[in-house]
Amino acid sequence: MTAHSPTPRAQPAVVARHQIAMGLTPTASEVPRIRQEVATLLRLWKIPAATDTAVLVVSELLTNAVLYAPMTSIEFVATHGDGVLLIEVRDGSSTPPAIKPTLDTEVLGSRGLQLVQALSSDWGWIPLAGSAKSTWAVMPVRGTQINP
Repeated sequence: MTAHSPTPRAQPAVVARHQIAMGLTPTASEVPRIRQEVATLLRLWKIPAATDTAVLVVSELLTNAVLYAPMTSIEFVATHGDGVLLIEVRDGSSTPPAIKPTLDTEVLGSRGLQLVQALSSDWGWIPLAGSAKSTWAVMPVRGTQINP
């Protein structure tokens, strides 16, 4: 079996209620730092129920960028609005993300995009200027009730 790359397409438009963008170095040590930042942000944005899923999706997208675009700058963007959380990772590689079929359940790794696909309501990628790309995922979220 060969890897499957989805057709490039832009992420859905989200009217931002909250948004953050962070640049990071393409090293594995940045992944846990950004996961912690995301957990903190989702509490502040009053969507803590999305934390576990969002942290896993962020981790997989960032890990792919670190592994497959190691000599490029990486940017993480999170946007919350319209009842969704949009996670976007931009890197300097023009190579499309690819879902790698795994038949052996004992093999570690190579399941990151399978997890992203399973945990998000939509995901994809789009080429950016130069030889860069954006890989994104969308998850439905519900905010916590706030007493007036």
